[in-house]
Amino acid sequence: KQWYQRRVRGVPQGKLLMFTDIFPFMESPPEPMNVDPPIPVEMELRLIVFDVTDVETIEEIPPEKPDDDTLHDLLIKAQFAGDPEAQVSEIHTRAVNGTGAFNWRFKFQFGYAFLDRKRVIPGEIEDQMLDPILTISVCDGDPSVAPEPYAFLHLDMTYLPRGMSTEEWTVMEMIPGYEEPPPP
Repeated sequence: KQWYQRRVRGVPQGKLLMFTDIFPFMESPPEPMNVDPPIPVEMELRLIVFDVTDVETIEEIPPEKPDDDTLHDLLIKAQFAGDPEAQVSEIHTRAVNGTGAFNWRFKFQFGYAFLDRKRVIPGEIEDQMLDPILTISVCDGDPSVAPEPYAFLHLDMTYLPRGMSTEEWTVMEMIPGYEEPPPP
C-alpha cells in the first residue's frame, strides 16, 4: 500500500509491505514461517594470470640492436565489481613483442547471494547487490605512456562454466553472450 500525507496530496510518503494470512477460527494456525532473506555466503575468488601474448601497445622501448624485437613494460589489473580499487600485478619489464610471463595471483573475498545471483556488499542501512563481474585489463607499466588499458575482459561470474580437466574442452563459446572479436 502506498502512503500519502494528508497535507500534501498526490505525493507518496512511503510504502507498506505486509503479508496477511487468514485461517479458519476452529483450527489452530500453523507455525510462523521465516521470511528473512537468506544470509550471503562468504566466498573467495582466485585468479591466476600466467602470461599474456600478442599485446598491441602504443609506445615501445626501442631495441638495443636493429635486429632485436620491440620491448614494452606490461602489468595486469583485476577489479571485482564493488571493490574500491583494482589489484595490480608486478610490472613485467621489457616484454618482447607484447608477450610477458607473470604467474601472478589475485584473491577477492566477497559475499554472494545464490538466490539473487548477486554480490552482496554490506551497508549500514541496506545491503548493496551487484552483478559479480570481474574486469581484467592489460596496461602499460608507465601510466603516463598509455593511461587507457591495451586490452580488457569483463567476466560475468554468474554464468561462468565449471573448470575443465583438459584444455581441448575449454572454449569461450561456453560462456553465454560471448562473441568472438572480429579479425584485425
